[in-house]
Amino acid sequence: MTSAERRVRLLLRAWPRPDRTERGEEIVATTLDLVPHGQDRLPMRLAASVVFGGLRARWRTHPPFQHWWVYAMYGAGLPPRWHRWMLDDLFSPGWSRRMYGRMWASQAATFLAFLFIWGPLLPAVEGPPSWRPGIADVLVWLLLSLIGGMIIGSVLSHSRWPRRRRLRALASSGCDEEGLVDRLAWPRYLLDKDRRRRGADHRAALKRATTLAAEMTSVGKLEDAVCLLSDTFERAKRVLPHTDEPTWRAGDQLAWALAQQGRTHDAVQVGREVLAAQVRLHGPDHDLSLDAASRFGHYLRSAGQLEEAISVLGDTFEQSRQRAPDAERPTWWAGHELSLALAEAGQVDTAIRVGRDVLTSRQRLHGPESDLSLQTATNLGGYLLKVGRVGQAIDLLADTWAQARNAACSDAVVASGTRLAAAYWQSNRHDEAQLVAGILLSEVDTESLGSKRAEFLQSLMTPGTQDRDIDPGDSR
Repeated sequence: MTSAERRVRLLLRAWPRPDRTERGEEIVATTLDLVPHGQDRLPMRLAASVVFGGLRARWRTHPPFQHWWVYAMYGAGLPPRWHRWMLDDLFSPGWSRRMYGRMWASQAATFLAFLFIWGPLLPAVEGPPSWRPGIADVLVWLLLSLIGGMIIGSVLSHSRWPRRRRLRALASSGCDEEGLVDRLAWPRYLLDKDRRRRGADHRAALKRATTLAAEMTSVGKLEDAVCLLSDTFERAKRVLPHTDEPTWRAGDQLAWALAQQGRTHDAVQVGREVLAAQVRLHGPDHDLSLDAASRFGHYLRSAGQLEEAISVLGDTFEQSRQRAPDAERPTWWAGHELSLALAEAGQVDTAIRVGRDVLTSRQRLHGPESDLSLQTATNLGGYLLKVGRVGQAIDLLADTWAQARNAACSDAVVASGTRLAAAYWQSNRHDEAQLVAGILLSEVDTESLGSKRAEFLQSLMTPGTQDRDIDPGDSR
């Protein structure tokens, strides 16, 4: 290694750590190429350019003062734009020393401020202008300044142990302990904080646990969500009054997670308990009771208990329409679930009638190109196909597919397009069915289509096929 290369690598420390890791060798090689041939020392001009380049890179990646102050003194996270700088700072070797340095600097500055505050006040408090302070007065002055500096400085710097400060900064920025993006980091941090300060059975900790479990369900971590909700629900029933809403909110989330996991019979059992509690607490016509009844009907339908599901959802639908006819939840969600249960029970004509009501109301409330309207229209097209009204089904599904493509709603494009291809094929319009299937296969990846739909569409493209069982699957 030449003297010039050693100096370049030394000056490279002016650059931020991520840049040194990613582009360090490139910077060294480029700088050495600019050194005059035969010269062993690095020219001052090149050395200054390396240093100034590093300082400019640090300036560009450093957060503004207002964001940096909250991060440095309170351990709060930074917006995504400065995550790279924050992660480099949190995981650098001297982070703990810098954290304590900020705290001590804050305390020292406050101590000096108290000295200047108490100094002019002592003569006015202790005696006439000719009074001279003794040693005891000076010691009291210093002691008061020291105590005030430590208290106010600690409040300003929000002193915490280094690991807790790091976890708080990462979690509030949506990152895990290794700096990776994690939606659950902040809810998990808040839950651990409440459990540590107030205990696992405290009402606030139970509410935090339910919120974290809902986030787990939304990202697909169903096993963890079910375990956390089962523990939370049992704790809430044991330590909270039965009139307390967090108890039944945890039970509601537990039933939903069980249904998502495929444990429909367990979901029915928990949903029945939650529904009975909501009716007992609020009455049968309350929004919470009607919501719980709609979800309970969904669990019954998923478990195959169609008769009870139709009974529960029918009563809920009528009660909701009488109480709040224009409300999306729970009126039209109950109607949507009722139409699905009727179709699965073979009562397709009744399902069509209910489905038309739901579609009309959702289009009025949300517009014809909303996800809910497109989903309902796709299901209604499926019901029309089941009773042989192929022409009506094609007209409805063609409009729905066009609206879904225009609104860039991928789920509705897949569902309505697959049903439209099935309707074309059922009416012996094979060329149009293959055209729709080809567009779906070329524009949508197999994972989004699903294995059953992809296999169905591929079979439509097979030459020489005229008769097949049309069952592309329902849209939910």
